[in-house]
Amino acid sequence: MKLKRSGKQTLLVVVNLVLVSAVAALYVTDALDAGGLFNWAAAILLSIWATFIMLNLLRRSVYAEIEEGGITVHRVLTSVYVPWAQMQWANIVPDSRISLIAYRRNGASKESYTGMSSRLTGEDGKAALLAAIQNARPDLPTRSPHDTATPE
Repeated sequence: MKLKRSGKQTLLVVVNLVLVSAVAALYVTDALDAGGLFNWAAAILLSIWATFIMLNLLRRSVYAEIEEGGITVHRVLTSVYVPWAQMQWANIVPDSRISLIAYRRNGASKESYTGMSSRLTGEDGKAALLAAIQNARPDLPTRSPHDTATPE
């Protein structure tokens, strides 16, 4: 099952891309006309930012794929495949701002983490992700063993 970005989220990314690109273009024209180190630095930084927003728009229309053997989380520049057996814990709480999955590769001494923001997943995506993880690994802890906060 593929978890996709909603139309509303895509529209917000497009608006953000247009705004950042417009400001970057303004700084590029100012830098070409008047010069100045600040104009060039702002133009370059905003152009890089606009590039990452565009990569996010193109690459992350599907932000996760739930498969029989695990989950693939798509990031802006890479994708991470986490088999169900390698998951250590998953913190996917309905009202939290991030869904976090901890996993340990075979032979690794430290945990690795991958996460998705609630703004990206939405409530439906978060519920589908939680249901898939609970279906595949009902024994999986829902919080870090290092988390000392008491549950509410």
